[in-house]
Amino acid sequence: MDKVLIDNFNSLVKPGDKTYHLGDFTFKDKDYYLKQLNGEHIFIKGNHDRFFIKDDILEIKIEGEFIVLCHYPLCVWNKSHFNSWHLYGHVHNSKMFDVGKKYNVGVDANAYFPLPFTTIKRIMSFSGNNLNYIGNRK
Repeated sequence: MDKVLIDNFNSLVKPGDKTYHLGDFTFKDKDYYLKQLNGEHIFIKGNHDRFFIKDDILEIKIEGEFIVLCHYPLCVWNKSHFNSWHLYGHVHNSKMFDVGKKYNVGVDANAYFPLPFTTIKRIMSFSGNNLNYIGNRK
């Protein structure tokens, strides 16, 4: 299983690519896996992580999109009322929380592959508005 996950990851992530791991990276020694994975790694703390990770939530901006990263699916998040994106994991292969601009990026929910930004951007382009979206008020 480990070999398949590592091969899947490296088939999409090239050296120098920035990657975000949204919790529950490993029960084992993280360095054992990091030596085998391409890319620069940024970690969000999950409920099973045993090594030091400082961030429970991270806000980033990519190609003009405001994105909130958290291990857990949130009901609302910063700027969700303006259709910001929320990416999460934790619920394994469940898609039941994928409403509006919220998406489960866990590998077990995505054929055991990481999702490139281009794929997430395409998914979000077909997603509806967030439940608390207020539109373009003036």
